[in-house]
Amino acid sequence: MTDKYNSIRCPYNNIFINISTVNILLNLNDFNRKQSMTKHITKNQEIILVIDDNVFHREIAKLLLKKMSYKVITASSGEEGLKYLSANLNKVALILLDINMPGMDGLEFLSIIKADSTLSKISIILQSGATDDEIQRGLAMGANGYVQKPYTGAELYAAINKLNIKG
Repeated sequence: MTDKYNSIRCPYNNIFINISTVNILLNLNDFNRKQSMTKHITKNQEIILVIDDNVFHREIAKLLLKKMSYKVITASSGEEGLKYLSANLNKVALILLDINMPGMDGLEFLSIIKADSTLSKISIILQSGATDDEIQRGLAMGANGYVQKPYTGAELYAAINKLNIKG
């Protein structure tokens, strides 16, 4: 949720934290030009699953994607993401996946998805402040792209647009 100054108020443990002062490259004014940035909304809107252990990163990604007219589901871990996918086969068009997470990290999650014949069809964009080696490893394992944290709305849009995912 944004205020009149385009800062984000992110709910965390029922406390709203103003994160406009956090060092995140986020320009909500990118989306004031919705006609040029937003794809048309279809009746069977495809879902983007955001998997990130950091609540702020999940909420920012969710906000950006919703501004682009995508339907968004979030998960706080690879395990939670797998549970959602198993209960909602063929509903997710794209996964925005953090690499560095406790427990099942993004690369382990990616290997599980790519080994499954049904789930391997889902496009995956890695999102991380990870090293180039980790990103290259993820791309070699079958990820379809990546965005380096912190990223702008325009960078996220460009990565998704390359995959032709409709909002």
